Amino acid sequence: MWRRVLLFVTGVAAGAALSISAGEQQTTGKELFERRCAGCHSLDRDKEGPRLRGVYDRAAASVESFAYSDALRKSGIMWSDDMLDKWLTDTEKLVCQ
Repeated sequence: MWRRVLLFVTGVAAGAALSISAGEQQTTGKELFERRCAGCHSLDRDKEGPRLRGVYDRAAASVESFAYSDALRKSGIMWSDDMLDKWLTDTEKLVCQ
């Protein structure tokens, strides 16, 4: 599931062409993003969470307009498939805040 969201957020699929079957239900990356992430995040503006467009290969806590936790600023994380998957699966396990 997170792979679909990552593809949408990073712009690889732009949320349009990607449609992956989850059992009998077809869910696009855009639909998953809107259902699970859009309450706190936008692609192009900061909300409760930082904007996400271009997050792939970006250093964690690097959007200057957003106030991150000290733990995330000091984490040294670079957002990749693996790191984003770990973050989306269990944030606390990756970075204690």
